[in-house]
Amino acid sequence: MDQAFDVIDKGLPPETPLVPFLQRQLHMSERTLRRRFEDAFGYGPKTLDRILRFHRYRRLQRQQGDSSTALLAIEAGYADQAHLIRESRRLTGVTPTALA
Repeated sequence: MDQAFDVIDKGLPPETPLVPFLQRQLHMSERTLRRRFEDAFGYGPKTLDRILRFHRYRRLQRQQGDSSTALLAIEAGYADQAHLIRESRRLTGVTPTALA
């Protein structure tokens, strides 16, 4: 699962479905992949992807604090700033600006 974490943390190529990509990278069936994620992380691969994408945004925000939120969102892997705000509310309960 360390390798799976590293793959997701680095980010996937644009427009790449997560689970099939991980299956190819890790040589696992979908069922085995989901079971191992549940055991290792307590949730599935898509949830880990959402969390790590938000962490990428937060890292970028700390490094480039004067950059536009919209640009940082795109760089972190969000479709747009609204996508970032929705995810931030789902994961933390507040907007990215309130977190900063």
